[in-house]
Amino acid sequence: MSSRPLENRASRVRGSLLSANRCGAPQVNGFQERFMFDIPLMGEGTGSVEALPSYLHRCAYHHAVPTTKFLEYLHRECNRLHDQKQTYFKASQTVSMRSLLTYGEYPRTYVKVIKHLTGRDVASATFLPLMAVVSQPQVEICRSARWCPECFKSIRDLGSEPYIKLVWHLSEVTHCPHHHTPLLEACPHCGADQNAVGRRLPLDVCHQCERSLSDRAVAPVEISPSWVHQAGDLLRLLTHIPHRSADCFNASGLIKPEGLERSINDFSIRCAEPEFDAAYEYGWTNKDVRKQVWGGQSISLRTLRALAHFTNVDIIDLLSGNLLNRTKAMRYLWRQPVPEPLALNRSRDKHDHGKCFQRLTDLARSETPLSLKEVARRAGLSIGYINYRFPVLKQQIVARYQKHMEQLALEKHHGAMQAALRYFNSSQYEKHPKSRKQALKHLLDETDLTKLYLKPAIESAYQKYQQQ
Repeated sequence: MSSRPLENRASRVRGSLLSANRCGAPQVNGFQERFMFDIPLMGEGTGSVEALPSYLHRCAYHHAVPTTKFLEYLHRECNRLHDQKQTYFKASQTVSMRSLLTYGEYPRTYVKVIKHLTGRDVASATFLPLMAVVSQPQVEICRSARWCPECFKSIRDLGSEPYIKLVWHLSEVTHCPHHHTPLLEACPHCGADQNAVGRRLPLDVCHQCERSLSDRAVAPVEISPSWVHQAGDLLRLLTHIPHRSADCFNASGLIKPEGLERSINDFSIRCAEPEFDAAYEYGWTNKDVRKQVWGGQSISLRTLRALAHFTNVDIIDLLSGNLLNRTKAMRYLWRQPVPEPLALNRSRDKHDHGKCFQRLTDLARSETPLSLKEVARRAGLSIGYINYRFPVLKQQIVARYQKHMEQLALEKHHGAMQAALRYFNSSQYEKHPKSRKQALKHLLDETDLTKLYLKPAIESAYQKYQQQ
């Protein structure tokens, strides 16, 4: 791996910090409190917009700190912004990549704080603009970070920074929309995933083996045909949201639900015509549509995509209430088969119980005990199915995992006790203040242990230190 990017980064950060130091800003963890460089959002205003986890990592990289430290800095700034008491927060134990892509507290907090510090609105790097009209996207978001090596290579060749696109996090997108090559979710050299929040290296470098993630050989059979455009409607949605007029958004920057209500009402009126019996049946047997029309509740992204497909409009036109002005081929589309990703009643797979039992048995005997949820995910089965069909095996999986977690907890207690005893008795910490508060503060930063394990250990070690 070339060291040029790291050298450029070091010189750039040194120069930036020197210029910031002249302003007299205090430094914490290598960068200034209440100070943040304005890092541009890659692909802004296009369907290739950067995802929030990628943007946060690049911000941390430019500030020469780990991503976890940068997130902790944003957390402190959020408390300061709202005049709240500073609370303990360790990003490595609470924040996951997936949590930054939902409607949860973390993405809303980071978008707000970044806008306060730099004036840059990065809401388009998330799915937050859809929060008022679309229910929480869980199935649609992939569990692992994925990337296109060809995109990484082309971006690097152009002299820009590689980044993770928001569209790559959609589970339905399995091939790059531009290169039509399959997306990767593991390093081609060592097989490690790239889900670590506390990365220190560029996004196109594996955090484990430190080799390039843009190296791979693609077989012709793996390339998707150019006429197959996976999730093209979602790609267009990400492109259209930043360019929509301000009257489509409320004061919080969210798409107003009134537009979707107007579109669905127009849809229901159109369905009253005799030739649209299928449309009527679809619309009024779908509980998501009924909940939205009668209760004003948000609907799922899959239902929204299906309605846009059947009415032959883009999703953004459906959300903005522009349905009747855009739809043209509705009569034709209702006679076509429903695409599998959008089907409401998908064909259920009939399980081969013998093969399912064998898969579960193999996973239950894995070297590292797995939780029931993880076993179900790897086996491609639901927890309800396992509980109903194999209750004894389910109890064995749960008992083995609980015993494993108890053993881990015991090891953490021993590790916390050893660390606390070293702090009060070892010559390594001779110059450190011998107080419980300082011991907790130092050991929280030095170890991966939480207060749950450190506080009792420090209290016990401190009592023994006082008795000497």
